Amino acid sequence: MPERLKATKNDFEEFLKTLVYKEGDQLLLLYDLPAMITPHFTLASMMDATIEAVGWDKAREIMYKSGYNIGYAYVSRLGKSWGIAGEELIKRYLRYENVRGWGLWEIIDLDVTTGKATIKGHGGVRAEEGLLFGSFYRGKGVRKYADSFFAGLIAGMIHAATGKKVKGTERRCFAMEDTYCEFVTVPE
Repeated sequence: MPERLKATKNDFEEFLKTLVYKEGDQLLLLYDLPAMITPHFTLASMMDATIEAVGWDKAREIMYKSGYNIGYAYVSRLGKSWGIAGEELIKRYLRYENVRGWGLWEIIDLDVTTGKATIKGHGGVRAEEGLLFGSFYRGKGVRKYADSFFAGLIAGMIHAATGKKVKGTERRCFAMEDTYCEFVTVPE
């Protein structure tokens, strides 16, 4: 049964507790990691520059690998910090990403024994918004999946939470005029 993972006020308050500003160092930390707060278009502009430099397909490959590495490393760290794994970690992480502005997630199906999953992504609390890259490219004639970063992020997240190495792909894309993005993971 699908489960939309909306963050709660409690999730947001918990997130705020993880932000620390070290005035002497002029450094913002998220947990104990150096962090920055930046608008979505910053990352979308980086994707644009990558497409310009290496082409659409190579840019998608780079973004997938980046998302995978981020998802795996960050979820591994958060799982240890939170003391949870498996489905509980996946759900908590996706709510956490909602608080951070990375999307509103809905688990359509999830099998933690195999790593197989189908997860929908929306850009915010309103279903008419797409994820970061899908929104950026919508209406620009894109005919290829735009959210490879999130396909990688979800695959890395599932690997970290379940120990199952999976491959993530985007099956629906807001940039290609779908009403949401949808990602599927399968065992490698």
